[in-house]
Amino acid sequence: MEAGIDAEDNDGNTLLMLAVMNQHTQIVRYFISKGARVDLTNKDGMCALHYCAGFDSDDGFELCKLLLDNGANANQTDGIDHGITPLHIACGQGALKNVKFFVEQCGGDIEFANSYGYSAIFYAVMEEQFDVVQYLVSKGTRIDQINHKGRSPLIAACLFGHLQIVKFLVENGGADIEIVASDGLTAVRAAIIKNRFEILEYLLEKGARTDYLLIKLAFPI
Repeated sequence: MEAGIDAEDNDGNTLLMLAVMNQHTQIVRYFISKGARVDLTNKDGMCALHYCAGFDSDDGFELCKLLLDNGANANQTDGIDHGITPLHIACGQGALKNVKFFVEQCGGDIEFANSYGYSAIFYAVMEEQFDVVQYLVSKGTRIDQINHKGRSPLIAACLFGHLQIVKFLVENGGADIEIVASDGLTAVRAAIIKNRFEILEYLLEKGARTDYLLIKLAFPI
């Protein structure tokens, strides 16, 4: 192996990364035994763990555990999505077993947000990963944290039309239904603009205010 165990292709992917991407656990184990580095990143700033974090399967979990047991970092940020971590990916893909492992045994930071202000719960909410949302709330994640536009996970759930998550955030997480984003968006306003009737009906039943809607009803999302 003239180029060495950490040889890269034109995109900066190492042999280990390619094996991880294709879920070839035996080959990954072999490369690690030969000294392959698990912390290297490709030209997009992605490490091997980024590529298996979202695999919601026993093989995916085994790959994550193998990498983390050999020095990978659950909080390592990438270079293409302004600071997305393997934990963010696992949350967005609904890989709950991986999420739990990252958080409970590997120091995964559920509050870490990328440069747009998206933390783990935002990824779970936007991709409608209800089980992950439940788990993150049970671990004490901040329900009313905001992204770069001042929007909360509840507002995000309203925009994406995820009624089950909306109800859970309000009834079990104590989410503030009146929070106003820096661009003026509220949960009610989001439901109206995106035509989320059931969500709108639910919010109004919960006593959400409507008086500030008169100020500015239509604006780009």
